[in-house]
Amino acid sequence: MSSTLQTTACVRGMEKVTSTHMFKIMGYSLDKHIGKGKFLESTIFDVEGNYWSIQYYPNGCLAAEDDDISIFICLKIKLECVKAQYNFTILD
Repeated sequence: MSSTLQTTACVRGMEKVTSTHMFKIMGYSLDKHIGKGKFLESTIFDVEGNYWSIQYYPNGCLAAEDDDISIFICLKIKLECVKAQYNFTILD
């Protein structure tokens, strides 16, 4: 009886897509009036068939936060399998 060595391989890869969206906040001090836990939202933008927005909480999203802002990216419409990594840059 002879033995046969069989080798198989599988490669899984994801396409990396890089996109930039600028959400410019004009009059930050005027936005503070909306209250804690409430947000302002960017326009919806498309990245490779998935639709996103940025949610900006000028007073933070939690009641315990003082003098903070919170910023989140929100997946609005998911058409493709997606995994996101993001960076926010705040400029004065």
